[in-house]
Amino acid sequence: MPAKKEEATVLKFEGNGLTFKADGVVTIFDGYTRIYGNDADDKTKLLPVVNKGETFVLENVVKEQHFTKPPARYSEAKVVKLMEEAGIGRPSTYSSTIETLQARKYVTSAGGILTPTPQGDLTIENLEKYFPELLDEKYTAQMEANLDNIVDETNTRLKILSEFYGPFEKQVKDAYDSMPKPAVVLLDEVCPKCGGQLAQREGKYGAFVACSNFPKCDYVKKDKPAAVPTGELCPQCHRPLVERSDKKGRKFVACSGFPKCRYIKGSEDHESHHEEAEHVKKCPDCEDGWLVTKKGKYGTFLGCTNYPKCRHMEKIAKENK
Repeated sequence: MPAKKEEATVLKFEGNGLTFKADGVVTIFDGYTRIYGNDADDKTKLLPVVNKGETFVLENVVKEQHFTKPPARYSEAKVVKLMEEAGIGRPSTYSSTIETLQARKYVTSAGGILTPTPQGDLTIENLEKYFPELLDEKYTAQMEANLDNIVDETNTRLKILSEFYGPFEKQVKDAYDSMPKPAVVLLDEVCPKCGGQLAQREGKYGAFVACSNFPKCDYVKKDKPAAVPTGELCPQCHRPLVERSDKKGRKFVACSGFPKCRYIKGSEDHESHHEEAEHVKKCPDCEDGWLVTKKGKYGTFLGCTNYPKCRHMEKIAKENK
């Protein structure tokens, strides 16, 4: 059966110096709805057919205040659907694309809803300004077609890459020369490497503190967790003992006087006792220590018997192993 036909309609009612407007559609041909009726889920506003000059009685007035709402944020599922419709990427890359956006701190995800970060807004603003062609959704689809043409031998890899890199290299140079540098917040701290002033910067992994003289000075401040006092005193130098963490996050108790005092609590239990026959030679760093053969994770080596008080070690020559 033929489809129904509708006309978009705007009705204006005037009275007492006021104008009221109604938007909707008017069905001008019923089509199959003559038999099946209109869909109950159809949200379209159907207006009656009226003639100019007709008079209508006002039955009721409902006063409501409405505020303009911004468009809803995209969900991860919505982004995937849009990529499919635009021909961007392949099914195997949809998930990794969203993961990369989150890993680079361009967006955050809460309950599957993606929200751009300030870094994401700044990145897309500069990309749209300096690389508009790459941001065009047709670009990726065209690249997919170019790859298929290479497979079909209707185009060559050299030609496609040459056509791309020529304009792209110029765009990169223009962006490098024209793109404004991100704002730098100077701090009241001195760079231990060059004596310059430290500054807070923004990187793809978030904020960090580095030297303001970059690139001449590449110092980057590494945040170390604060040492926590244990209330004990070091048995060697009587300074307070503190709890620290190593690079792997493992906690240990050591002297707060490091590196002058290298005492580590519990290291006494690991001190090795060697017979005189095991002594290879005198330790050059301490008076009463001897070098003996020890085993480490990288093989055997010579270490001092006074470890950890003395940490002298030497490699064993291959011919002596």
